[in-house]
Amino acid sequence: MSDFIERSDRPSAPRATRSDSRVPPHNLDAEASLLGAMLLNDEPVGLAIEQQLVAEDFYKPAHGHVFAAIRSLSSAAEAIDAVTVADELRRNNLLDELGGLNFLLELQNATPSISSAGRYIRIVRDTSILRRLIRGASDIADIGYSAPADIKIAIDKAEQIVFDIGDEQISDSLQKLHDLTGSVAQILEDRFDAKAEITGVRTGYAKLDKLLSGLQPGTLNIVGARPAVGKSAFALGMAVSGARATNRPVLFFSLEMSATELTQRILSAEAQVDSDRMRTGRLQDADWTKITNAINRLEIPLYIDDTAQITVMQIRQKLRRVNVSDSPPAMVVID
Repeated sequence: MSDFIERSDRPSAPRATRSDSRVPPHNLDAEASLLGAMLLNDEPVGLAIEQQLVAEDFYKPAHGHVFAAIRSLSSAAEAIDAVTVADELRRNNLLDELGGLNFLLELQNATPSISSAGRYIRIVRDTSILRRLIRGASDIADIGYSAPADIKIAIDKAEQIVFDIGDEQISDSLQKLHDLTGSVAQILEDRFDAKAEITGVRTGYAKLDKLLSGLQPGTLNIVGARPAVGKSAFALGMAVSGARATNRPVLFFSLEMSATELTQRILSAEAQVDSDRMRTGRLQDADWTKITNAINRLEIPLYIDDTAQITVMQIRQKLRRVNVSDSPPAMVVID
């Protein structure tokens, strides 16, 4: 029964603040109705666990304790009803404090509809998120009032607070085949009307584009080969081509080479100037003309990040920033 004792690491929102007397968002009726549905049927229990609902999502502490008891019984594969939950609460010295068995029976009897449990969960989760946003805003204000020496670190902390709240959300990825076929039919119709051989993002490599019809949205493409055979150059060429063809942001994350080295490679390929001459500086007059023209042609939305130990979370944050400041990225390359 350890699940009942352990609480989520997610910080709970305060009930009120000294500077603001407003009551945080909550819906006690939805909380009570959800708990009552769980006491009557196992399906709402499984649905709440699948949606990653935790005790801290409940505004009323008593409701949080009841949910924790239900979740503990579910983890132990034990029956869940008013009597078994009451026993679990009694073992943790909470039953009398909550009002005894009658409190659970009131929850059970006050449930309007078990079939609406999914809606109750969304209400409880949404109001919990709003309370965490309020707390996050307070934390961000504290960062600002502290007058930090490093503004960049302060902004990063503030962004992390908001993103941590957003990252807790999960989406229902289950879809009926009938709904999917309707979406696919629309895609096929659009492709038919476009009359284009390349339906995805062009890579710049004709044979590959013909084989894949371009890089399709939502796909993961892995380039594999032995060391030092040109994988990075190949990926870099795709990034440049994708940004140029779509005029949408393409993000290139390099965990090995610096942004300067990558830019030099791009310039060398675009200007058709020998990379050794660029590396040594032994450029000819004609090379300078080619490089200048190449620079003008490379006014494309290609973003390069050379953070060596970048994390998935950081990549997601950078994608969000580009999505807001520019437009949705057409391609992301990680080398």
